[in-house]
Amino acid sequence: ILRFDLAGWIGESSERAGMIVGTPEYMAPEQAQGADVDARADHYAIGTMIFEMLTGQLPFAGPALTPILRRTVEPPPDPRTLQPDVPERLAKLVLRCLARAREERFPDLHAVAAELRRVRTVGSSVPPPRSAPRKARALPKLAVFPLDVADPECEHLGWAFAGALIDALS
Repeated sequence: ILRFDLAGWIGESSERAGMIVGTPEYMAPEQAQGADVDARADHYAIGTMIFEMLTGQLPFAGPALTPILRRTVEPPPDPRTLQPDVPERLAKLVLRCLARAREERFPDLHAVAAELRRVRTVGSSVPPPRSAPRKARALPKLAVFPLDVADPECEHLGWAFAGALIDALS
């Protein structure tokens, strides 16, 4: 994932209009189709990361362009199909972040962070992934860094989201 504020950055220049920029595995459906994107594309990437942390795999996997095409026509898989111990509220958060239609995603990062805090206060523990099907080596630790937010007045949101994510996963 390049930057979480990349969606806004792309839209700022007419030279880049229509460009598809980002990490394909984490692209929102509208971004993969080359449509206009907004901050809700970042919510899709966040949902993909949380799904991967919970299950050990990406929500849409496959060779070459298959995952990109699938996410534009198929609903996202429920993480509980791969990891039944995922708390329902956390699964719903992930599914909302991964909604195909951006209007169905959270309205802003404040709402995502608030829901992560609510997941944490319910007292549910998040189980580790059963296995990592990709051929990557297992890492003994996970580092969560604050998000890089373009607007200096909203910099606190990057730190708040990272803290909420750490709390939800610990």
